[in-house]
Amino acid sequence: MTHDELIPFLLDKAPLFESFGRDSIEAIVEGSELRTFEGNESIIQCGDEGRFIGVLLDGHGEISVADNTGGRIVMSPLEVGDVFGEMSVLTGDRTVADVIAGNRCLVLLIPQDVVSSLILVYPKAILYLSKLLADRARAQAVDVTSSQLRARALAQSDDPYALSLKKDVHGKILSINAGLSQIRFGIYDTHDEALDVHGVVDCAGCESVHITMTAAGKAVRRERPPFAIGEFFNVLFESMLELDNRFLFTPLDVIAVGHRVVHGGSKFSSATVITPQVLADIEALATLAPLHNPHNLEGMREAMKFFPGVPHVAVFDTAFHQTLPTYAYLYGLPYEWYKKEGIRRYGFHGTSHRYVSLKAAEVLKRPLGELEIISCHLGVGASMCAIDHGRSVDTTMGMTPSDGLIMPSRSGSLDPAIMIQLMERYKLGPDELNKLINSESGLKGISGISSDIHEIEAAAAEGHHRALLAHKAFCYQIRKNIGAYVAAMGGVSVLAFTGDIGETSPAVRSLACQGLAYMGIKLDEDKNSSLGAVSDYAVISADDSPVTIIVVANNDERLLAWEALRAIERNQITLAIRDEAASPIPIEVSAHHVHLAQADVEKLFGPGHQLTPEHELSQPGQFACAEKVDLVGPKGRIANVRVLGPTRKETQVEIAMTEQFKLGVQPPIRESGDLANTPGIRLEGPAGSTQLDRGVICAQRHIHMSPEDAMRLRLRDRYVVRVRIEGEREVTYGDVVVRVNPNYRLAMHIDTDEGNAGNITTGMQGFIEEIQSRA
Repeated sequence: MTHDELIPFLLDKAPLFESFGRDSIEAIVEGSELRTFEGNESIIQCGDEGRFIGVLLDGHGEISVADNTGGRIVMSPLEVGDVFGEMSVLTGDRTVADVIAGNRCLVLLIPQDVVSSLILVYPKAILYLSKLLADRARAQAVDVTSSQLRARALAQSDDPYALSLKKDVHGKILSINAGLSQIRFGIYDTHDEALDVHGVVDCAGCESVHITMTAAGKAVRRERPPFAIGEFFNVLFESMLELDNRFLFTPLDVIAVGHRVVHGGSKFSSATVITPQVLADIEALATLAPLHNPHNLEGMREAMKFFPGVPHVAVFDTAFHQTLPTYAYLYGLPYEWYKKEGIRRYGFHGTSHRYVSLKAAEVLKRPLGELEIISCHLGVGASMCAIDHGRSVDTTMGMTPSDGLIMPSRSGSLDPAIMIQLMERYKLGPDELNKLINSESGLKGISGISSDIHEIEAAAAEGHHRALLAHKAFCYQIRKNIGAYVAAMGGVSVLAFTGDIGETSPAVRSLACQGLAYMGIKLDEDKNSSLGAVSDYAVISADDSPVTIIVVANNDERLLAWEALRAIERNQITLAIRDEAASPIPIEVSAHHVHLAQADVEKLFGPGHQLTPEHELSQPGQFACAEKVDLVGPKGRIANVRVLGPTRKETQVEIAMTEQFKLGVQPPIRESGDLANTPGIRLEGPAGSTQLDRGVICAQRHIHMSPEDAMRLRLRDRYVVRVRIEGEREVTYGDVVVRVNPNYRLAMHIDTDEGNAGNITTGMQGFIEEIQSRA
């Protein structure tokens, strides 16, 4: 088909382009690709990332999935003029089905950027794609559920959680970790990871500076006089000359720079593109990290002078832990200290823990939202984290980054009240106390030998009593916290080790897991003891272990680059959202309620009873019922709780946080339908009662929207956003999950606690402020 034939063909045969002019079609064709596919060839494979929308120009095909017997379930046939690939592009999910050519097919592949810039600007095109998506979703009346499709997509994708640093634009991503005595850096090529370079500038003592660079497995070392941080980048490019020519680059090749920032306080819940305001906020937070944040800031400012034309990103150690519930981060101190001085648990190593959680989901080929993960980042600085369905819910690190080990040892892991007593007793300031404690803390403090785990293990093997004691104390704390986190999450799917000690000490891993088989944690001692250097990950659990135990290679600088890329992409979308005219989102405050399975309806209201609709709710097909039940917990009851219809496969009870104490239950914050490891409760109705083994949650705040709304707002399913709600007191809520479905109507739901806290009522309006994360 020639170019002259293609334009009128699209205008005449493709319904998508019904309202387009010839010039618009020509621009779309110019930015797209014509491809031929042979019969039975895959055009799109299940698990692929949504990169384009296709238009079938000649031939026929099908959208289908493989069933459990190897056959295929056809979800939609494709004929000339039909569009495909829209579901993944519009929802942001991985492709959940295959698109297969039935015979020789000619296809126009329209890239996602062309779709966004040249197609989604036409309201009729948006309506057409939205209707197509809705029709195909409803047409999936086959024995393949949405969760099964998503799980299959995750299982078949090479990079389901976007952990790769590859980008279409070729260039270098630079990572800078400007510490107290070292500058660690990484240089990452977006097309060829064989060209990556890692380096350390060690200025401890400052009599001379030692520079080590590693590329393609080969290390190069040099020594030179000390230099100011402002000279670092000149020294970097000078030092690069020691490497092979293929590793060399110029400042113009750098497309992004990621910077480690130790403390983001309560201000930052994700990596952030640096602006003057961000720099000012980081400086203000230096009171929480007086030794670290100023060094981080100095490195950022010098980098921004040297690379003025590229985005710089601040990656915060604390950001991942901003999902900690209040009861997990408060200390047993006067509440005013937290409100006025910010004295609370913040947690650190967040980037590492987040990466471990995504890698664990990738290894298991299961959605992150199904997993309970315990992440053990063990090194000179060490911490553990409980990650429940993708959210950090507890961590061993405390208020300051001096929290070096989990033993407890360094000052950050001490109770703030004890730190205050020590400062008063010894007449020391916070920095002086930190230095005193940290110089003789943790493994070194107990063993009297070293903080190097291998030196301690060697001494212990020779009978050194304090070395053996230090090793036992360290492993005991790990094992104790594993048990605590299993209890906190109500179970565990994955136990992960990372960091220098976590990756290289079989003895620590073994002792940490000993005696935990009754929890389902079974280590394969042969796999564990024979494990050498880990380049990516290794599974060391026994074949019959209910809990998967993995070792994940940690690379802090690579994680900085990865977080930087994600933050830049979020920022681009956020700026695009702000460029659009303000689009209000209706706010609805939801009181406690119950969704019932039919079996429980009959137990509570009598055999054969059907729910009685009383009035419709905002979401299509949902309604409030005349029926009400009592919730009966171990401590008390809540009477006359409204039932919502229609019935569901499993009963679910949604309450507010303030109602936990009255009932005597502690439900987690979860999305609707995510009931694994939730507490149960007793329901009482006029005809009987039913005891639930699980099903009580506090609903995570969320926004329902249709694909059309999502396209207009440039959002996708499971994005997490901040929403500003206007009213008597303007309030901004973070951690709001976006849910996209053809059957949804635009509305944001919060519970009564959240509404009361901000004096918010149903009918108010919210506005998207920014994207926090893209799931």
